[in-house]
Amino acid sequence: MKRIIYFLGITLIACSSATTESANVEQVFEENIGESILTIANSENVVDNDFDSFYQNFSKTIVAKKTTDFNNFIHQDYGVYFIEAPGAMPMFTKFYSIEKFKDVNNNKFFFDLPFLGIDKMPINDTLPKIICGGEVYDKYGCFAQQTNPLNESQIWNYTDLNDKQKQEIEVIAKTITYTVVNTANYTFYFSLIGNSWYVTFIDIRIPCSA
Repeated sequence: MKRIIYFLGITLIACSSATTESANVEQVFEENIGESILTIANSENVVDNDFDSFYQNFSKTIVAKKTTDFNNFIHQDYGVYFIEAPGAMPMFTKFYSIEKFKDVNNNKFFFDLPFLGIDKMPINDTLPKIICGGEVYDKYGCFAQQTNPLNESQIWNYTDLNDKQKQEIEVIAKTITYTVVNTANYTFYFSLIGNSWYVTFIDIRIPCSA
């Protein structure tokens, strides 16, 4: 009898450990692996309405040009990367406060950029493709999708950043849950870190301009 009880106890502990392990959310590490951990919620559990509400507040903050409010959308430890193209190669620059940003081509502050149609709410649909023919995109408007084209592109490997900087970008890029493409302005990448949404990358390059 004691052996049976012991066997059952071991089995229950093993099952409990397996369940706990499978329930753990994905953990990724920034700069010094082991020191800073981002807990990324499972994107399958994200309710679209939650993101829609977040994005509405996000876009309203840009329209109102509220620096302090916008900084709340930037993760205090991981910042937001801007992707620009001062030449043929892409350039990544990290900021922790939006008032520090100036674009490299025109020396404009963030809120002075041409955010045409930024108040337009995104449609949950396949993102537009850049075609650079007679048209820039294959469709126009504001679109959101739970996809991560930035991570798929690995474009940071085509910059002059050092290996450590590239690794840091790659770690953050893997956390992207939603991508929003507004064909009237820019492409925004959002990550669900902990239980809060943050903008982690903003691509302000002009398609087909090279």
